[in-house]
Amino acid sequence: MKSSMDVVGSFPTERRMSLLQTIQVAPAVKKEYMMTSEQMRRDEHIQRVFEQIDQNHSGSIEVQELNLMFTYYGIDISKQELL
Repeated sequence: MKSSMDVVGSFPTERRMSLLQTIQVAPAVKKEYMMTSEQMRRDEHIQRVFEQIDQNHSGSIEVQELNLMFTYYGIDISKQELL
């Protein structure tokens, strides 16, 4: 199946699509961009949890931050096990 970018191009607002192109691209657009409210809530929850763990706001979770999270939840794990 074609992706929405295959059919529309990189700047969809600069090009008009025919009805046939719209029908061809609709499933790909829905798959790529549409989320159910449950998916949105899940993604928001994951983002909040990630931000709590990523204490230095680097955009990634470091070993020390992961170790702090395990310690907070009472999980005894060594730094070597995290690596």
